[in-house]
Amino acid sequence: MTLTINELKEIAQLLPKTKIIAIHMGAINRCSLTKSDLLQYIDDNNLEKNIVVPKEGDKLTF
Repeated sequence: MTLTINELKEIAQLLPKTKIIAIHMGAINRCSLTKSDLLQYIDDNNLEKNIVVPKEGDKLTF
């Protein structure tokens, strides 16, 4: 599923205990949002607790 940054923010606000993991951003040719753009948006909107953008090769444990 492809979401916009506004949709990600809305989900994070509606479900504040939810972790959103943004992956495979470069896999879709029409994806105009880069990882660095998303990371900046997350920082600007204080969404660090809700949205995770792992680096290539990262392993996440919950």
